[in-house]
Amino acid sequence: MDRRLRIIQLLIMIAMSFVLFLFVAYAWFVSLEKTEPIIVNTGSLRAECKFYRGIDADFDGDLDEDDFVEIREANLQFTNVIPGQIYTFKLSVKNTGTVSGFLSVTIDNITSDEQGLLDYFIVSFSSPEEKEIALSGADQNGDLNLFSDYVLAADATFDFIFQIRIDGNLNGSQYHLKSLTIAHFIVDLIQEHYVE
Repeated sequence: MDRRLRIIQLLIMIAMSFVLFLFVAYAWFVSLEKTEPIIVNTGSLRAECKFYRGIDADFDGDLDEDDFVEIREANLQFTNVIPGQIYTFKLSVKNTGTVSGFLSVTIDNITSDEQGLLDYFIVSFSSPEEKEIALSGADQNGDLNLFSDYVLAADATFDFIFQIRIDGNLNGSQYHLKSLTIAHFIVDLIQEHYVE
């Protein structure tokens, strides 16, 4: 009987080893099986900007030969200004990405050695909307949002032409030798959000 019991135990052990081998092999192949990758294509969003000053010898707002010259340095300074002068600028923004985005432009860090001078500097433009804003409307950091949420399509260019004019009511003697500085223009291009 001892021999029979040994054979039965051996057969049970072989059967269990075979079953264990099958489970391990099945688990191995299941863990190696992959699904096809899920690919989510997203677009890129990049802005290329150039800033220009209009060539206007007499500062009357009418450009000489409708010409602009590129400005590459920061700190746009206004010194020895005369009431009624008009400075024309162009900010050219190109969306070099592959998706549309919301464009916004902000004047950054407006400073003056006489805060009252900001009341007499007015930014005006007619596109993307018609607007006139005094530089005194800047927030506590000296930032002034000009416009936001303009949709700029992929591979499209928007030429933002604006003027900064000196109010004719500026008292020249009170602000004589005072200056105003605009440190930067901030251009934000943020991807559109779609709600379904």
